[in-house]
Amino acid sequence: GNVRADYGLSWPRTQGTVLLTTTRGLIEIQLFSREAPTTCRNFIQFIVEGYYNNNLFHRVMEGHIVETGDPSESGYTKTWNGKQLQLETHSRLSFRTRGVVAMADRGSAFFITCEETPQYDDQTTIFGIVRGETIYTVVDHIANVKVDNDSRPLEDVKIIKAEVLENPFPDIVPRPKSQRWFRKVRRKQSGDEFELNMDEDDDSSVSTAPEPPLGFEDQTANLEQLPNITVNPRSEQSLEELRKNLEDIQREQKYRLDP
Repeated sequence: GNVRADYGLSWPRTQGTVLLTTTRGLIEIQLFSREAPTTCRNFIQFIVEGYYNNNLFHRVMEGHIVETGDPSESGYTKTWNGKQLQLETHSRLSFRTRGVVAMADRGSAFFITCEETPQYDDQTTIFGIVRGETIYTVVDHIANVKVDNDSRPLEDVKIIKAEVLENPFPDIVPRPKSQRWFRKVRRKQSGDEFELNMDEDDDSSVSTAPEPPLGFEDQTANLEQLPNITVNPRSEQSLEELRKNLEDIQREQKYRLDP
């Protein structure tokens, strides 16, 4: 079962540090690698492989959260190995302050809080916290940008580069590009189509083959109410995996959060 957060407890000691250089300033994230090891390993693997470089902050809710880590901007992301992350909770990790870093889905997208958000406790994995004055990059310089009706910034705000300053997992190294499920692609200027870009020096990495993330709520999925879904005939998904994905699509609405 889930571990209910205790707001009277202190934060666990962090292990591991990541630096995001954004178009609005630096963000230093310290990781809870002991409490959320699988999620932190996923985060570190993506960083050392350059996956988060040039990612947009595609969702900004002023005074609430900023979200990034979805290169395809599709709403569906994968982990470094294509599997979905399991929820990791801990009694000393909670949304009791601003600067909490947590997963926006069970793949690669993540968000940073700008205020106390206890409604998310036990709903998703907290894996880091923004330390020092770099919190002001988030709350003052990113969270205040003008956005459209979908909470998307009207001007590009992005991660220029993500780098590991202290690696809590020395065994994690970049894989050969041929072993990574995501490929270098470039978004076409018109429409939402993608075209393959095999220039390995191009850092505008965008993930392909998105899959729906797991929802954050324990609720019964009513499959009969789901819309028709087209199955890719080249997919190797089993029927059981497809059923889970159908449930995930319905539950994915949980993270369409209202402030």
